[in-house]
Amino acid sequence: RARLARSPPRLPPGSRRRRQRQMMFGKSLSLNPTLYSSPPPQTPSGKRKGQLPNDAFCHVCIAECGLYAWLDQKRDKSSIPQGYPFSDMPFGCGGCGGCDRCLPALACDGSRVVQVKLGRHLKVYPVHLPCFVRRCLIVDLAPSGQGSCHIDEKPIEKGEPRLVVVVPKHNGEADSKVLLRMRSAKSFLDTLRREPALSGFDASSLQGMAQLPPAARQWSLGVLNGDGGALGSFPAHSGAVPKYAFKDSFPENYKMECKDCKRKRGS
Repeated sequence: RARLARSPPRLPPGSRRRRQRQMMFGKSLSLNPTLYSSPPPQTPSGKRKGQLPNDAFCHVCIAECGLYAWLDQKRDKSSIPQGYPFSDMPFGCGGCGGCDRCLPALACDGSRVVQVKLGRHLKVYPVHLPCFVRRCLIVDLAPSGQGSCHIDEKPIEKGEPRLVVVVPKHNGEADSKVLLRMRSAKSFLDTLRREPALSGFDASSLQGMAQLPPAARQWSLGVLNGDGGALGSFPAHSGAVPKYAFKDSFPENYKMECKDCKRKRGS
């Protein structure tokens, strides 16, 4: 697939280009300016020939706007399932880059985004900052002690509050997850708060925070908003740990039938 060109746009004579700082949080998360492309590159072959490549768009916008919806349909209105959410654009544009749905979804203008890297080959998913905090951050209790933090690589104990990063596939389903211990998540969220686009961000608004047991919620907010070192270890959770159900927040908008999706490679 085509990738975004790294050449920045031309500047007026006599002006200087400010170099934006790239920030990494482990191997899976980074806060970077998007790559410039003028004109935007086009996918050279396949069903999306002539369209912009996947990493030219915010992946939350791809799912919510149904940009790739037509990829898995037969281009016949009779094949659209009941409850299909994109009735006003039944097959999607495929990522043309110029329509009313594509323009707000673009992520190739040099603005800062969160880049989530998933899978064995660390495939990059760019996400707009407001989309990221609204849709991709979930708080819950670890259902087992088998996971580890993607930043400090320390194990996450069973029943420990954690921050889960989830990016949707193009049909709205959840893709692979990135797990963070609360103490590691604090530095990441503090960096996000310093971004002008997220000046009003509040950790209490995170998905799942209100559903935590009171003691776990109080501890989590104390870590994310204040001095986590002064709070000690996380409060023990009595009883069974609620089943991990982040997929409930990512309903399937349509069936995926393309070859890439069947191989579970996502969009």
